[in-house]
This record gives sequence, structure tokens and C-alpha cells, in this order.
Amino acid sequence: MVKGVLTHGSIRPTEALPTEWHDGQQLRIEKVDSDTVTSEQIDEDFAALNALCAAGDPADDEVLERALAEADRQAKEIVRRQMGLE
Repeated sequence: MVKGVLTHGSIRPTEALPTEWHDGQQLRIEKVDSDTVTSEQIDEDFAALNALCAAGDPADDEVLERALAEADRQAKEIVRRQMGLE
């Protein structure tokens, strides 16, 4: 099941559409009760998350880690200055 969001009267998919779908094809659209999450939906979401993580580039992780460390260093420096410790 493909998930989507209603925005300004149009339905916008929040994930890739199946390749076998084509323009003009009729689809069944149902409202999702946001309070109800099935174990099947949770399993599907985790499978999608695992696929995304597996496709990730380790170099991107290193860049992110360095950027987070630099942001942490800068934040601590600002707080120390504000507290008069530097």
C-alpha cells in the first residue's frame, strides 16, 4: 500500500509509486486512522528504513559526525562566553 498526504485538494504520495502503475489508472484511496498502526505497517516502515540505511554512503556519515561535533564545540564555546568562563 502506497502512503500519501492530501494537500490543497490533491493527493501527494509520500513514497515511490510502483513501476507497474500508469497515468489514468484508477486507484482506491482510503483515509487512514492515524491512531491505529498495525504491526504490518510497522514492519513495512522498518524494512524501508533498513533499505535506506543500507543504501547510505559511509562517507556521508563521517561528514555528518564532523559537522555535529563542530556544532557541539561551537555551542559550548558560546555558553562558556555567556557564563563568563572564557
